[in-house]
Amino acid sequence: MRSLDRQLAGSTSAAVRDVHTALMDAYDATYTGRDPGGLATVETDGSGLVTGVRLVPTISRHPAAAVAGAVQSAYAEAEALRLAALQDVGRLARSAGAT
Repeated sequence: MRSLDRQLAGSTSAAVRDVHTALMDAYDATYTGRDPGGLATVETDGSGLVTGVRLVPTISRHPAAAVAGAVQSAYAEAEALRLAALQDVGRLARSAGAT
């Protein structure tokens, strides 16, 4: 158990514990983005680091610039999902009065 988890377990309000749990869930999650053309899929962790890239089997038929754009677009979608999850945590914190 993380040290903050131990501290929160017995000494903090349920609302703050809920916010902490939501934040840890957001950081522990994997976020997956896909480009609109379906060429690339990018997975990131809760810190925004790329943990995986998948390309369609026919990727060699596409120009390098199109592949690069597809990977960038897929990453942007994964990052948008990650940031939305963190914004949800922020809204939860504000509604709980934890900020």
